[in-house]
Amino acid sequence: MYIDFIFIFIFNLIDLIFGLLKAIKNKNFKSSKMKKGLIEKSYIMLLYWTIILFELFAANNNIDMTITFLSLNLTISKFYAITTILNQLSSIFENISKKSFFDIFSIFVYAVY
Repeated sequence: MYIDFIFIFIFNLIDLIFGLLKAIKNKNFKSSKMKKGLIEKSYIMLLYWTIILFELFAANNNIDMTITFLSLNLTISKFYAITTILNQLSSIFENISKKSFFDIFSIFVYAVY
């Protein structure tokens, strides 16, 4: 259960970093856009923990909260984690494809050193 949270957090963080690097590279960084992105990421995490609370409540009351997806029996939190991670991956690839990865990576290296 908590490993899902860690993966969601990591992919959210990677997406945030690549989005920030892309904004710096394109010289169109806006704090309002950054704030909107952070709020969106916070909602993703809040929704995950809300789903976890519902699953814990259901488990205590012997309510089955699994769904079948592609012949897999998944909990709702697992399904949400998978779809969220896929969404974040598509956003990461979108950020990389707009400018070459090496341009974005060079900005990261320059910023660190």
